[in-house]
Amino acid sequence: MATPDTTILSPDQATALVRGAFDGTSNSLPLNNVLPNTSNAEGLQVSWEANTRVEDDEMPFSAFDAEAPYGKTTGAGATKMLKLMPLRKRMRTTEMDIIMNRGNSADWQRDKLTEYFQQLGTEAAFRLERARADTIVNAKLDISENGLKGVSYDFERAASLETTLNTGKKWSDSTVNPIKDIKAWKDKIKAVDGDKPTLMLTTTTVMDALAENPFIIKFAATTEPDLERPQVAYQNVINVFKQYAGVTPVTVDDQYDAYLRTQRIKFKGGVETFFPENTVILLPGAGGGLGETAIGPTAETSITGYDIAGLGNGFIGAVFSSIGNQPGYEAYATGTGLPVLRMANSTFKATVM
Repeated sequence: MATPDTTILSPDQATALVRGAFDGTSNSLPLNNVLPNTSNAEGLQVSWEANTRVEDDEMPFSAFDAEAPYGKTTGAGATKMLKLMPLRKRMRTTEMDIIMNRGNSADWQRDKLTEYFQQLGTEAAFRLERARADTIVNAKLDISENGLKGVSYDFERAASLETTLNTGKKWSDSTVNPIKDIKAWKDKIKAVDGDKPTLMLTTTTVMDALAENPFIIKFAATTEPDLERPQVAYQNVINVFKQYAGVTPVTVDDQYDAYLRTQRIKFKGGVETFFPENTVILLPGAGGGLGETAIGPTAETSITGYDIAGLGNGFIGAVFSSIGNQPGYEAYATGTGLPVLRMANSTFKATVM
């Protein structure tokens, strides 16, 4: 096992850079509010009972000197297990980097490695956000990359909580009432003991169709219905859904685009690979035990030479000398984590366009 090089950046300094970038990026991405990052108390294992609600009981009034009755024991559902998977990547200062910067000075290497560690922390946040999107949209997570083959988790969303609107009955059809659809889907969630939805995750493609829907235009009218206007504003659409359906639309792709513009970057494959543009997801607001993104430990926090013990669960970083006879260093970052959807029956997926 290679020993970290501490001459440029120590492991605790590198770890601070990785975690700072990871936390800052993750907190700026929309789905972190739905399945927030949490430190996993069970190490690499996560256990839960899918969609389980414990039925409440009551203590009865009693006559004086009467024996106390026993409380009932509530049977538990099947326990699900999930093992957190490693995420890791490294970046290297190359021969060309060194030549172009006229040397291999400690200051230049420190700046370059700092940039790399921040990039690696950001990339870890992006990968977990993509995993969150897969989990929320599909109630499943499949991973096949970098040595992992056929890793699959099913969070057991009821089949009744997914629908694809038929051709001619989609929200772009002027005869379809989207508010009626939402109310019917909320009833389906209630039928399987899911939590009442208050959020509707969707995209600008869907919002554009809703803005031209005659039912939405009619609901949005503040005086006599003005059915002559071709469309209403996004805010009108939001107000209609809040008032008549009890859910607040959130355009996920807009939030991604806003973040990407400020950072001057783009997602691999485009924003639509994170959240399908013709999709609606209903779910409760933040909190309520819907799930989390569990962040686990790494072996490095307990290995002598890293000197980062006590930092708990989270991503770590370390500098290594380049392998071989080329000059330079490598920035290495790793961590363990996965999203967990505990109450999949509190979500509803619809393909509406």
